[in-house]
Amino acid sequence: MTDTTIAILTIACCGVGTFLLRYLPLLRSAPKGRRHPAWNGFLQAVGPTAIAALVVVSLWGMVSTQALSPKTLAVAIGVLGTLLAHWLTRKNLVLTVLGGTLAYGVAIAFLRVAG
Repeated sequence: MTDTTIAILTIACCGVGTFLLRYLPLLRSAPKGRRHPAWNGFLQAVGPTAIAALVVVSLWGMVSTQALSPKTLAVAIGVLGTLLAHWLTRKNLVLTVLGGTLAYGVAIAFLRVAG
């Protein structure tokens, strides 16, 4: 396969995946007689799974291979801040994201001043 063919297939797969992520939740809002119980568990898992995948992809380039590099430490503090905010705010998504972002930002600022 050529690079162009691979790029086209990749774009097509991403398009189909995006379509399914947006369309499948609509199936859940179908009338009760047409609902499929097996889909409910799948659809409930798609959102958190997609978010987890985005977090891993976003953080992958920020983590260094060194054990305690400043970048790795800042990412760890940001993740801990997110988890703590999630626990303290009773799973409020906005405050969870804000808490993690603030923890990461403060960690980066402190590490720049200290290092």
